[in-house]
Amino acid sequence: MTIMTSQSPSHSSIWNSLNKKRIVVVGGGKTGLSAVHYLYQQGSLVSLVDGDETKQLNPEIQDCLEDSYFGKNCEIPWSHIDGVVLSPGIAPTNFLLSGAREFNIPIIGDIELFAYGMVARKKSKKTQVPLVGITGSNGKTTVTLLVEHILNSQGKRAIAVGNVGAPALDLLLLPDCDFPDYIVLELSSFQLEMTASLSLEVACYLNLSEDHLDRHSTLKHYNNAKQRIYNNAKSAVYWQDQTYTHPEKQFSINSRISFSVNDNTEHSSWNLNANNDVCYQSNILLAASDVPLSGLHNILNVQAAAAITHELGVSLNVIAERVQTFLAPPHRCITVARNNNIQWIDDSKATNPGATLAALEGIGPLVKGKLILIAGGDAKGADLSLLAPAMNRYVSMVITIGKDAELFQGLAPARLQVDSLDIAVKMAFDMAKSGDIVLLSPACASIDMFDNYVHRAQVFVEAIQRWAA
Repeated sequence: MTIMTSQSPSHSSIWNSLNKKRIVVVGGGKTGLSAVHYLYQQGSLVSLVDGDETKQLNPEIQDCLEDSYFGKNCEIPWSHIDGVVLSPGIAPTNFLLSGAREFNIPIIGDIELFAYGMVARKKSKKTQVPLVGITGSNGKTTVTLLVEHILNSQGKRAIAVGNVGAPALDLLLLPDCDFPDYIVLELSSFQLEMTASLSLEVACYLNLSEDHLDRHSTLKHYNNAKQRIYNNAKSAVYWQDQTYTHPEKQFSINSRISFSVNDNTEHSSWNLNANNDVCYQSNILLAASDVPLSGLHNILNVQAAAAITHELGVSLNVIAERVQTFLAPPHRCITVARNNNIQWIDDSKATNPGATLAALEGIGPLVKGKLILIAGGDAKGADLSLLAPAMNRYVSMVITIGKDAELFQGLAPARLQVDSLDIAVKMAFDMAKSGDIVLLSPACASIDMFDNYVHRAQVFVEAIQRWAA
């Protein structure tokens, strides 16, 4: 299937001048509604399409729309449509777009529309705000928020948007007095696969692991979407130890900066020493004990954020100070309880095997006693066997729950399957002794048992409090 983006010159005029253009927004979630609001402000004639026939819209959004089409069998007058803005949660192959494909209507995502909006703003305001983009299978929210935190110093203002925080298009409606000095974009593969024109001051690709293969089909296709972050980027920050993240040859990038777990300054200016201290050109910037995040993988996240902000001109001293005052986002390897010298860690955001692997390899070497892992849920078709080496090396017991609990069979030295997270916590309490760590890092989605990963984490904490009482 051909996806028409700004790479198609004949269609670029549609997005350069939106006034009176008939634009269909597909997807009525937060991002889709932000696109409706933005397009309406540009004078577009906007329609909204959503496959949910029970969709309800608030009056403010309804006032922005020419038409709305809900349900799987809605009839859209595609022959009269100029362009489509697709929400990231909807695949370009979705049946709702069959008519758009038939009439060869250009389809872009919200980040591509944002890129055109930033170009228009630069022309009208005669100023340019540096854009930072961060992608990766795991850790991108932590790095995005840490970069925002570091940049919000020395009288400068940064805002994190995209896959975290507000939709990017909301920024373009801010008055000049509220517009930031830096924009930090967390970018998913779903957003990047629909983006061609985004020009980033710094593009960062953190890591790649199996995820979203129900959308991308293969790891290669998934990586191809992630690599698009380097389109038009001036500087690239990437993980030296994983070749997937290295910018491919077709990208013209002025500066390439890598970070590494190895003490090897020949390839990476950002590295770790034998004590896992964060080093820049072999000089210690931050002792491992000064990093307010659990695990080696989070030290890598600090390296990435430091490399990005240093490339933007922030001094090493300021970076070190700001990292130490950072409050980590919840449910990402956060210690939620300590009792009897037992540490309980919430990593409920680990909804794929790669995230759990990062947690095991980050926390495992630091455990003084045993590591008890609570895992399971909906594996979404992912291959859990990649966890076996780390689980055999670091995990004493895995307690499994959920739809795909049995897929963990044989991956760890011992496994116990239970019916609920509450019972899993009770079993962990019975097993754990002083010096042990109990880690909730499911490697699976939560939707089979919980509302979302936040709800799963709440149940985990409530169970700890109940059994500790």
